[in-house]
Amino acid sequence: MDILQLCYALMVAITAICVASGNDPCRLLDSNVCEVCKCVSRNVDCSNRNLTAIPSHIPNDTYTINFENNGISCIPKDYFRYFAVLSKLTIVMNSVTEPFIPPMSMKKLIANNNLLESSELIFSQCEHLEEVNLHSNRIAFLPDYITRNCSKLTLLDLRNNLFDRISQHSLGFLPRLIDLRLSLNRKLRHIDEGALNLVCESLQKLTMSECDMLGNVPTGLIRGCTKLTSLKLAFDDITHIDGEMFYSQIRLFYITFRSNPLIQLDDSTFKHLTSIQSLVLSNTSLISIPAKLFNSTSIIRDLDLSTNRLITIPEELFSSEYTNHFMMRLTLSDNQLEYIPPTVFSHLRRLQQLYIFRNQIANLTKSLYLPNSQNKPAKLM
Repeated sequence: MDILQLCYALMVAITAICVASGNDPCRLLDSNVCEVCKCVSRNVDCSNRNLTAIPSHIPNDTYTINFENNGISCIPKDYFRYFAVLSKLTIVMNSVTEPFIPPMSMKKLIANNNLLESSELIFSQCEHLEEVNLHSNRIAFLPDYITRNCSKLTLLDLRNNLFDRISQHSLGFLPRLIDLRLSLNRKLRHIDEGALNLVCESLQKLTMSECDMLGNVPTGLIRGCTKLTSLKLAFDDITHIDGEMFYSQIRLFYITFRSNPLIQLDDSTFKHLTSIQSLVLSNTSLISIPAKLFNSTSIIRDLDLSTNRLITIPEELFSSEYTNHFMMRLTLSDNQLEYIPPTVFSHLRRLQQLYIFRNQIANLTKSLYLPNSQNKPAKLM
């Protein structure tokens, strides 16, 4: 056996051992990175290059690497071990199936639109990670306390994966998390009570829309999230809103329950919310609105009740001192309204836009419904 045959046999044997032992057999592209990609200063841009593998010889003092929109299916598990200053890695729109270990220096990982089925290795070294985007992968499970070392994480995007449950300990201690995105997890059936307890301290935005199988959310889901400003729960098959879920939500400004089969609300649904600026309740099958729904709720600048089954509006709905000074836009279009008491909007002195088209109201005039508006001209549509 000559030397070439010996080398080939050795290579085959090593590959077989790697595969059998579960190690990563990913190959590298046999080209210097700066021959196939754009290298500027200490930044490497390999986006849109039709690559099927990672180029070799990427300098380990690189700051940022962009592999967006290629055909890369595998990244060696320990490939980034010696990248001491790599702060941002973008591998959007590839076919990566196996997770890899990011370098200790990593701050931003953008890995959406791949085929990842696990996230364990990705969070194994996350001490400096600030943003992680795993949107549109195939991740079905978050092990308990997987993020316990990610103390600097501010944004976590897990939209459009295959989760069926978020357990009480799935999201570990994340004291700086501001933005959590869980929408489009269409198999998500259950969220444990207290699942957000360890991230609530700093959470400001929670997006959990289009989780078709979710149903009603736990009453205590956002309990303690006192900095929460935005809550999006659209298209979630929610049939009831327990007003106690909003206990202590003093900063919750934007809320949407759009396209949920709510049918009805209680007088106390929003009693704990004192600072709403935008409330979206469109396409929820509501057939009536409680007269005292907004008795203790202030600063509703934008209220959307469109595309429901409302027949009338209670005369005292907007008579509360909390609502009459601030509401600027009201949308009631696409309902079944036949009659509205002439004085129902008389307290809305700052109302600028009233959308009321596609109903069954006769003799609709601006002077009738907006006699006291301070905004001239207010829009009636």
